[in-house]
Amino acid sequence: MDSELSAARESWRGATYDQVVAAWGPPAQSAKDSHTWLSEDRAPQAQRSGGGTGGVIFGAPEGAAARCDRTLTFRDGRVLDQSWNGAPEFCKRFGRPRR
Repeated sequence: MDSELSAARESWRGATYDQVVAAWGPPAQSAKDSHTWLSEDRAPQAQRSGGGTGGVIFGAPEGAAARCDRTLTFRDGRVLDQSWNGAPEFCKRFGRPRR
């Protein structure tokens, strides 16, 4: 797993529900002790390529979206477990803001 993505996930361990909502807004789905946030970005993503000047191309197909779904499970009001699914480059943006 991408180390920056791992760090983003771990930054939320022990956070309160209110802290997560303050950063991400209300969850899209909720169950008893778990909540899921869904995020999508339709902006084209820069992709590295071996060819071309500078090696950067903008290759996201039209209508393609980067997506990151995050399900956090809470115990005693704090994040205990998490499942993140989506593009690592997009998901790692959801790390806990530093104070």
